[in-house]
Amino acid sequence: MAVVAPKNQIMEGVWAKARQGQKRIVLPETDDARTLVAAEIIDKVDLGKVILLGDKDELNQKAKEAGANIDNLEIIDPLKADKLDEYTEKFFELRKGKVASLDDAKKALENFLYFGTMMVKLDDADGMVAGASNTTADVLRPAFQIVKTAPGISLVSAYFAMIVPDCQYPDLAPDEEKGFFLYADSGGNPDPTAEELADIAITTCETIENIFNAKKAYAAMLSYSTKGSAKHPRIDKVIEATRIANEKRPDLAIDGELQGDSALVERVGKKKALAVLWQEGPTALSSRTWTAEILTTNLHSTWVRLRPMGRCSRAWINRSMTFLAVLRSKILSMWLLSWLLRQWCLTAKEIKIKGRGKKI
Repeated sequence: MAVVAPKNQIMEGVWAKARQGQKRIVLPETDDARTLVAAEIIDKVDLGKVILLGDKDELNQKAKEAGANIDNLEIIDPLKADKLDEYTEKFFELRKGKVASLDDAKKALENFLYFGTMMVKLDDADGMVAGASNTTADVLRPAFQIVKTAPGISLVSAYFAMIVPDCQYPDLAPDEEKGFFLYADSGGNPDPTAEELADIAITTCETIENIFNAKKAYAAMLSYSTKGSAKHPRIDKVIEATRIANEKRPDLAIDGELQGDSALVERVGKKKALAVLWQEGPTALSSRTWTAEILTTNLHSTWVRLRPMGRCSRAWINRSMTFLAVLRSKILSMWLLSWLLRQWCLTAKEIKIKGRGKKI
């Protein structure tokens, strides 16, 4: 069995919470050997109670071939499950008008993703992990149809949890939380509305506090503009989303619109904002934000997770992935150069006017 351990203090806290909670997690993708290996690891390090879906004899043979020991794990065969009839009737009720008959409902539950989601819906499991051998769309479909979104949330969104080794950012984070970032939305909504973007920001703040135990959540509404430095309808959407988020949850620290360097480095955020607003007098704008921009290429991709899905709000999608984010920081001298250029233009204009006066 591979040796697995948390890589930083944030993850140590997550592991401790998992050990204490001992949640029941169903793994439907037992056709993938990695699922069986992961199941053994979860059991050995005591992170929760694993439930595997499939034929017991077949899974034991696959586990043996993969070098995994799953003898201590619960295995349920969806095709022969004691609760199959109960699940069928409940699914037919939930999908009334969409599923023609009980036979069709029963056939749908032959899909392990649907069966696992019904286990969560009926409180026979606390969460489901999938995505190793199925597409995101296939994983989400039963969740949308059966579990649906949590109360007060208009959509499901995804995030990446990223660990950046030896990172000193963001400035305002405690030392133990530096280098830990959430990216949202990372895969659920390619072009959210302002209202949806506001909900994404709110749920991301809740996630980093409730799941990762951050002392204080800070959210940066990212754009290629900082406090009006550029104009575009997409920037307007981010500005409106920031307003909506702050109106809905004034207790959260959500700021925008901000470029990545402005969100990470407080002094850069202040100076960029001042560069835009300098004509209006001194303005101390603080970018007290967490951000989804990274100043390094040495990244560890930890999880992709979809939230919030009612009882599936604890369902994790574990993916093997390589993620790279490179942020080109703006050089502060560009602001100084633009200011000097403006002064030069004003001076040149004044000289020109005075010269005309003399000529006249």
